[in-house]
Amino acid sequence: MEKLTAIFDDKSQFAAKGVLAFTPGLNPYHLTSGFSLTEFDTGRFLKAIDPEHAPTVEGLFTINAQLEGQGLNFDDTIDRTRGTFDLTSRKGVFRGLKRASDKLSIVSKAVGLVSSILGDKSAEKIAGNAYYADQLAQELGELDFDQFTIRLVRDPALNLKLENISLVAQQIRFLGSGQVTYAAGKPLLEQPLEAT
Repeated sequence: MEKLTAIFDDKSQFAAKGVLAFTPGLNPYHLTSGFSLTEFDTGRFLKAIDPEHAPTVEGLFTINAQLEGQGLNFDDTIDRTRGTFDLTSRKGVFRGLKRASDKLSIVSKAVGLVSSILGDKSAEKIAGNAYYADQLAQELGELDFDQFTIRLVRDPALNLKLENISLVAQQIRFLGSGQVTYAAGKPLLEQPLEAT
């Protein structure tokens, strides 16, 4: 409980409403719920989960969700719940594109190999491009954003659709979408992901 208390502060506000009903039949349990969380400090939350690493995203987020599910029992109903999640933040830091290591990049190693095989002229051209790619990777490693929006939808097939990921910063605008395809019996992080 101490860890949970440390994650939320006086500014966070949580509101929820929901109904869990039982009606005899094939899927007797029915859940309808919604919640909102405002001024949620993601940096504080992620730091409490993994204190050894800088949080992937820092900022105050508003989270809104609408959920619905049916099942054979309570656990089955929760597992089969679908709905929408909207997360928005203004002003923060995003580190989701940061390189896993500051060691010499594969591109730099490739330049050295090309230089030894083809000579210095070819290597110069590749080195110039590699330099810009490396600079871009460093620039994207820690972005101060003006707006960050994510819309997640869990559909009737229990796929998790990333309908919209939008990050707006002074130097870049990042847009994306994708889907985590549901695989029964596998944890979410082990299910197949496609992203654009």
